[in-house]
Amino acid sequence: MAESAVLISPLEVDDLELTKISVLGDGAFGYVDLVLYDGQECALKIGLAESVLPSFENERKMMELVAGAGGAPRVLAFCPETPALVMTFCGGKDLIDVVEKRLYHDERDLLTIALQLTQAVQELHQKGVVHCDLKPDNVVVEMDDEGRPQKVHVIDFGFARLIGGKQRPKKTRSPKEWYCKCFYSGDELSFACDMPGLGFIVDYLLRAMLKMRRERKEILARTSTPDHDQRLGIKGLRALLQRLL
Repeated sequence: MAESAVLISPLEVDDLELTKISVLGDGAFGYVDLVLYDGQECALKIGLAESVLPSFENERKMMELVAGAGGAPRVLAFCPETPALVMTFCGGKDLIDVVEKRLYHDERDLLTIALQLTQAVQELHQKGVVHCDLKPDNVVVEMDDEGRPQKVHVIDFGFARLIGGKQRPKKTRSPKEWYCKCFYSGDELSFACDMPGLGFIVDYLLRAMLKMRRERKEILARTSTPDHDQRLGIKGLRALLQRLL
């Protein structure tokens, strides 16, 4: 059974025994700090406006539901008024760090990460959750001292929905490659809606290998085709990656 986060008030956010260690990230709507909380390293996510509260509340509910599946963080405390989330810390190396800083041992490690990611997303789907925002900076990888991937974590569940749920319709002139068309249209979501993002990440990893151009094109085309029923699924993508490995 999923554990519920401790509900805290705005005053208690300030009173929590949190020791800031470093900044993990920031943006227009909030920031995330690495903190020491209750004797362990945790991530503290703070929203800068009340308008982000629905996203924070949704993220809390989705993380409680998946209960660590897919390597997801676990919520330790939640303040709806601030809004603020205290979560377990999954590591500081997202896929952009791993690729751009070349933190891996050799190119086979990138294929291993891709395979581990397909397993992580499958675990989320088994919980009935569509992540809806799969991209390189929403995947954190634990690496050993030799640069070998040990565990993949899918993070940031602000856009996640239960299967059959919907996003608020959005208009844009420049849709992002990793979003399914349903992300913008507000149509009913299925597990196939995560495949464009998954294909985008795999393409990002293969591009770093400076080879497999034909395979990259095939993966992108088959994971992002408009017809959901014709999209390559996780099982098919895993089989393709295993052949490449």
